[in-house]
Amino acid sequence: MNSCIERGCLVEQATYDNVDHPQNNLSFGPRPTGLGRLVGCVNCGSLAVHCNFVLTASVLPHSAELWPCWISIPCSTTIQLHEMTEDEAQHIIPTSTPIRLFEDGKESVLAVAVFRDGRRMVTSGKTLRLWDLKDGVVLKTMEGHTDCVWGVGISRDGELIASGDEKGELILWKGSGEFSQIIKAHTTWISSVDFSPDGAVLATSSSDWTTKLWNTRTRRLEGNPIECGAPVHCVRYSPSGELLAIAAGKGIQIWDTGTKNYIANLNAVPAIGPNLSLAWTPDGTRLLSAGSYYDPTLREWDSSTWKQVGDPWNGHDNDIRDIVVNPAGTLVASASRDKSVRLWRLSDRQTIASFKLKHSDEVFSVAFSRDGKHVFGGGHDKKVSEWAVPKDALRHGDAVGSP
Repeated sequence: MNSCIERGCLVEQATYDNVDHPQNNLSFGPRPTGLGRLVGCVNCGSLAVHCNFVLTASVLPHSAELWPCWISIPCSTTIQLHEMTEDEAQHIIPTSTPIRLFEDGKESVLAVAVFRDGRRMVTSGKTLRLWDLKDGVVLKTMEGHTDCVWGVGISRDGELIASGDEKGELILWKGSGEFSQIIKAHTTWISSVDFSPDGAVLATSSSDWTTKLWNTRTRRLEGNPIECGAPVHCVRYSPSGELLAIAAGKGIQIWDTGTKNYIANLNAVPAIGPNLSLAWTPDGTRLLSAGSYYDPTLREWDSSTWKQVGDPWNGHDNDIRDIVVNPAGTLVASASRDKSVRLWRLSDRQTIASFKLKHSDEVFSVAFSRDGKHVFGGGHDKKVSEWAVPKDALRHGDAVGSP
């Protein structure tokens, strides 16, 4: 309640249909939709607003403020109300200022991967860079590719780095960033790479409609390529290594890595666009998928039934290029061409934070720190931005790491 009502002053209610309030000389913009009411004080001429709208008034200290409850403003003020967005209703204010920037300034950052020891990070454009996370400096510039690198992976033991480019060339590097070997793995764009949990096999996916498995010791192809029937945008091993999830076209294929048998197909996208990214929860009970411009949602899948869990997660409005689950399996981060990174709570599928690149550019890649307390996002602005996970999320144990 406002101060007038608390003092017991006589009040008079006005609907949004009023153009001029006789007691308070108020003028209104176009009538908003939705529920709410205005209360004008006859004695002192103040106005209280109670509704879930954003209110803009020239006399307020800020040009736009969120008013989800009773607020007093002076009379003789022109106000305009419009319906709140979903983020505004949840009190989610996009953060554009990161706590730290990793700057090289030469190429868009297409992929970001963090070592399991939490001390280093690899990023890619056409050139890979190995970063020290404590000091924020480049330890090594890794040259060898001649085209854009979208797929980067690090083995669990940190001994190998893999990268794949738009020409279909795969490079294996030592964990120190030293060049090891280049392989002509695909006929065209390598979209993603992923090591098996034991590091013995590397999976590569491509727009040539295949997924291939490579022995990391011999550097040779293991068996025949997996013919996926559509361009492949992402491949991810399950945490146990027993399953391989492949995002090919509108569907998600599940393969048994032991028998090499195809066991399920998830019809993830109702529209014409493909699935662009996949991520498993650390316990392997859930698989998450991310859609393109035509269906910019996240979907959650139960690995015991391969059925979708709940409704799609709404929030983005353009391609979701990358998704990742934090080490504790409680938070999900998604990077989108809508120029945002969104942080989701897995338990209720709600957005709890939204981050923007400093210059509002497209975001291509995202990763968590190993302690789960920070999110890294790379994009068109040629930097890696680091944001802090909200303290409320950390208080619920969301920073606890996985083995």
